Amino acid sequence: AARVLVSLRADCTYRARAEGSAVVLTVSPIAAAGRAAQPGDGRAESRGVVRQVQFAREGASGAARISVVLDAPAPYVARVASDRLAILRIEGVRLAEALRRTFDASELGGVVQSVSVGVDSDRSDSVRLEARLSGREPATVEADADGRRLVWRLAPADVAVEQPDQVDG
Repeated sequence: AARVLVSLRADCTYRARAEGSAVVLTVSPIAAAGRAAQPGDGRAESRGVVRQVQFAREGASGAARISVVLDAPAPYVARVASDRLAILRIEGVRLAEALRRTFDASELGGVVQSVSVGVDSDRSDSVRLEARLSGREPATVEADADGRRLVWRLAPADVAVEQPDQVDG
């Protein structure tokens, strides 16, 4: 048995696969626009599962944080599609039927009115989260150290992170 330790200077996604008696590790940098770069032809093979989705409003600021827990790292694309819609697509993952739903956040009074979670209609091997916004808000996506937790934050640029009021999913 062998053990390999890889130290990276920046966030990345990775894919490991067996090829005969060898293990091939593909490491891809995360592009500046929030998309993890894809090796090969750009089609993600379904290799993971979305385990949990949580919505949290960040205190009085009205900012929102949507956390997605995966069983394995996966590439993603985040974008603001219009003044009232932001989209996060996680590629190459499946979604449990119990997680397919819409969170109604309108009564919380924040920047997010609702969050819908479902299979992407354009790519059946991807999960799509859509956030309906009260106005155009900047969005960021961060991955934790092992890539299994994505945090999608929608907030005015000048808002600091506060303690969340959480709605579990």
